[in-house]
Amino acid sequence: MSHAAFKRPLRWCSPGGMRNVTVAGCLLALTTLATSPAAAQTYAAVISGVPALGNVVPALDEVTTFTFTPAGAVTKTGAGVRKSAGLVQGSVTLNCSGSGNLCTGAVARVRIGSTGTGLGKAGLMTNFTVGSVTGGTYTFISSTANTIDFRITQTNKSTSPTFKFGASLPISDNATGAVGGGTSPFYVWVATNPTVPSTGPSSNATVNTYRGISVASSTNLAFGTVRRANSGNTVMTVNPVGPLASYSRGVTGTGSTVSGTFSPATFTVSGEGGQMITVTVPASFSMTKTGGTTPITVNLTKSTLPTVIPTPAAALGTTAPFYVGGNFTIDSTYDAGDYSGTFDVTANYN
Repeated sequence: MSHAAFKRPLRWCSPGGMRNVTVAGCLLALTTLATSPAAAQTYAAVISGVPALGNVVPALDEVTTFTFTPAGAVTKTGAGVRKSAGLVQGSVTLNCSGSGNLCTGAVARVRIGSTGTGLGKAGLMTNFTVGSVTGGTYTFISSTANTIDFRITQTNKSTSPTFKFGASLPISDNATGAVGGGTSPFYVWVATNPTVPSTGPSSNATVNTYRGISVASSTNLAFGTVRRANSGNTVMTVNPVGPLASYSRGVTGTGSTVSGTFSPATFTVSGEGGQMITVTVPASFSMTKTGGTTPITVNLTKSTLPTVIPTPAAALGTTAPFYVGGNFTIDSTYDAGDYSGTFDVTANYN
């Protein structure tokens, strides 16, 4: 084959129309087209809202896990109590950069996960979920215990996709970790699909934990010994109001007498200094005798109950003592013997 054969005019490789070019010219044109840069879109994530659990009272001896949905509803497993109200959710906006209409129909690949170490009583978040997407459609890819991967397809270039996410946030027990502000770090990585994301912003879910609240009893409610009336009713009373040395006991009924040691029950409440509390004392309880047939109903009375825990230098406060007394009525049908029973006094943060 001669050298002239390579210079034969060709009519099929010209993009501008049917004109004659040489093989060498065609190859040069193809090389130029192949190396032209292509325009593309890129994504950046903005964490526009962090999960804020608010005020939490930890459980005494177990982890409490609070789970919040993308819609903001909160449930829990464990004995801890969330004192704050309101929705809890994370919020993320994806900003697309690209000329023309490149962002319309563009697909972002996103990964949310926990990272590092929780501070205070907050652990690392797990079980991430995504929902409430605006400006795009959501497609799940995969998840692990502490990550979730998904795609969001942008609906149009003028609306940046925004989505809400939920997760589970563990709070340690009363003895573990420092009280006060706690944080649980997380990240949101984003890349243009199909690239697996590896960079993006990070932030923290937040919680404020109180010291656990507890009620302590230093003396029991004791009536002593009562002799029943010769006839009719005998009413026995221990008064809860007054200085300890002047608490009174009384009995009514013909021939009734009392003896032995008596006292009202004495209680204190300990917890986070400066917090308002509600103390609850039941209206009554029953005392029973082993082998007896009729229980004695005791109507409880109380001194003024505390409504706030004092704020000491060490933040763990204890209220001044408060007292619970009571009274009961018996007649000759009640068996003689020793009667006893229990009642619960509870306290909660408001």
